[in-house]
Amino acid sequence: SNDSCTERDTSNEVSDSSMHFTGTGYIVLIRRSSFRPFHRADLVLQFRTYAENGLLFFACHEQKDFISLEIVDGHIVFQYDLGSGRAVLESPERYNTGEWFLVEAVRRAKDGYLRVNNVEVVTGESPGELTGLSVSNDLFIGGVPEIPHEFRDIMFESFRGCIKDLQLSRTFQDLYDNSESLGVSEGCSSPGVRLAYYAGESYTALPVLNVGENVVIQFSFKTTETEGLIFYVSNDAQSSTLSVSVVDGAVVFKATGGGNEAVQVTQITSYNDGQWHYVYIHKDQGNFEVLVDDTESLDTALAGGLRLTTTTPVYVAGVPIDDLPLLAGVTATPIWFTGCVRDFIINNELQDFSNPIKSENVLLDTCKVEPVAATTELPRSDVGSETGVVTFDPDAGLPTLPPVPRTTTPDKVAACVLPPEMADMQLVRDDGSLMFGNTSDARQEFNSMPANIKNRFNFTFLVKTSDDNGLLFYVADDAHSNYISLYMLQGLVVFSFDCGSGYLTLNSDRSYNDGQWHKLSIVRQKKNGELYIDGVMEDSGRTSGREKSISVVMPYYLGGTPLYSPAYSVPPVSQYSFEGCIKDPLLNDRDFNSPVQSVNVMSCSPPSENGAYFGSDGGYILYDTSFVIGLDLELKFDIRPRTATAVLFYVVSDRSDFLAIELLNGKLVVTVQNSEREGSFETAYDPATSGDPANLLCDGNWHNIKVEKDQSSVLLTVDDVLVFPWGSGTQKSTDTRDPLYIGGVPAGVNNKGLSTSEPFVGCMKNLYINSELHDIADVSMVVGDINPQACPLI
Repeated sequence: SNDSCTERDTSNEVSDSSMHFTGTGYIVLIRRSSFRPFHRADLVLQFRTYAENGLLFFACHEQKDFISLEIVDGHIVFQYDLGSGRAVLESPERYNTGEWFLVEAVRRAKDGYLRVNNVEVVTGESPGELTGLSVSNDLFIGGVPEIPHEFRDIMFESFRGCIKDLQLSRTFQDLYDNSESLGVSEGCSSPGVRLAYYAGESYTALPVLNVGENVVIQFSFKTTETEGLIFYVSNDAQSSTLSVSVVDGAVVFKATGGGNEAVQVTQITSYNDGQWHYVYIHKDQGNFEVLVDDTESLDTALAGGLRLTTTTPVYVAGVPIDDLPLLAGVTATPIWFTGCVRDFIINNELQDFSNPIKSENVLLDTCKVEPVAATTELPRSDVGSETGVVTFDPDAGLPTLPPVPRTTTPDKVAACVLPPEMADMQLVRDDGSLMFGNTSDARQEFNSMPANIKNRFNFTFLVKTSDDNGLLFYVADDAHSNYISLYMLQGLVVFSFDCGSGYLTLNSDRSYNDGQWHKLSIVRQKKNGELYIDGVMEDSGRTSGREKSISVVMPYYLGGTPLYSPAYSVPPVSQYSFEGCIKDPLLNDRDFNSPVQSVNVMSCSPPSENGAYFGSDGGYILYDTSFVIGLDLELKFDIRPRTATAVLFYVVSDRSDFLAIELLNGKLVVTVQNSEREGSFETAYDPATSGDPANLLCDGNWHNIKVEKDQSSVLLTVDDVLVFPWGSGTQKSTDTRDPLYIGGVPAGVNNKGLSTSEPFVGCMKNLYINSELHDIADVSMVVGDINPQACPLI
């Protein structure tokens, strides 16, 4: 061991402008002055992917103009709309073959051209008279942070693959110089394709394997089918075999050799639940160690299997009859596997599904299996008192009247798509926490730390997990004789380090995989180590070796390590990325430096978007204590309701001038009164009158509402559908200087003009008052089950 902490950079140089997209994120570029697409737009880039779908480029302006480049079912689709109709140019060929393709999407006024590898594949033009394209300053590459509902029929699925050499109007764009990015990493030096989807009668033949005396095979699979052969390898006579199958939802391991066989079946029979499951097989002479999800052990022995000679390729998902007709009984089932397989590793070597001996009908780098019974918990506001009153920037003189509670009377229209009742879950804006474990090698890599760790360190992490096993933090030297590791093992937190002459391992007294946040601190002072959890010392000790300083090389790994460089000093079941979240990593009370790479790391905050969420327990927002309507008013907003009857907006004066916007059994009704003597007038949007479903407004999608009050008439527009304006009377002004309530009303308030007191349940965003955007979170008061800062994505 060295006497000093040597920290050298082993990261690879990025040789080009390529960027790898993991299928979970995007890049946002700020439009340069050189890209002025009004009259003409030239978009050039190179990409490679195996994915069927993904967004390559998107830019738009408000609700009409846009330009996009997409992969749809493997085809390249170039679209644009200049405001008078959409042009759609689709390539006849598919380009999701994993090769690099040069794409040129060119627009001249209404005319469009799509070229691939310098060959023109399709032309077209946009309809209508308009010839100019307007876009905002935000340009989106590989995905978007939030899907705009005006363009929801565009392929917004995040791109999985590589993009390089992006040019806009013949000017190269630096993808690294972005304003925002998520789920991307520099360079395209991927070790290969590690994910494959099999749809039945499809297979991959990986290189020939001789199992011999010792072998380690590990992989993850996902399926909803009750039966299927996941992998098989044998000799030509099929007298020596090794296979894993799913039968009746259980995992079945089977080996034959020397005239004997060993068969083990899991007790759990729900491995066909559409979730990822991990299988680990270790053959040591005649003994097999088999683990499934690190929870079920199928250890067994094969008499006569001391040396298992196999000569065939490793067949994944099935065996083609032309290659090797399966003999009866050599596998638990001969049925083709339908589902996904990823991270197939043989003797610590990750297999590349894109470079097999043979394959047929395999979709690479994608998975089309969904969980059997996916349930999503949704939030309530996480702030407030037992009374349900939540106050932001409160005015001390404002009353905090309780909201009118929601009744349990069912809506009379067809049921809304999204349920009104939501399970408790914190819905907050992104707090910086990161989610790991989506893949076995999900991780962040750091090439430096804010302090030297030679003689002492204090690493601190906030961690939340329900996983039994998995890696949290790791750094080592090339030989892994000097290392620092923090990991989960059977629910326990384990801290271990070695200065090169003897290791120390400390572990918690109890399990901490309870899905709650815990503060983990690992402290080292030369040869002494301490493990703290939530401020309490769990364990301490001292190494037996002579060395007092530790010597490591970059990178430091947070959350996991690459599959080609596992944490060898950690037990095999914990060498892979843990499933859970980490936030606020510190070294000696200083924030970690910026990572040089993030691989399959996502935000751990619940999936959300901007807006306000109105929960099922009812409430209201007091938006303005002195809201003036007067002669004219324009209100624009987007809603995604979960009930068909609700108060949306309401303001009423002492003299009973009022404005009420309500949902009434699926209809949107706007009622205005300028004078109690003349009475009220209203207009209504009823989706059933145009042949749409009665529950159209609560179909789970966002809907744009525009209310224009013009003196003594009111005009209503819903999703660009104009309702004939209506009005009456000689009084032109709605004289209010009173509280404006959103989403409900307090108990006891004057409800003149309201047809319901049901509070709104659902989401609301993009509130414009007289063409000025207003932040719903910037309000006088929030009362009840409302989160004004975030909306769930479901």
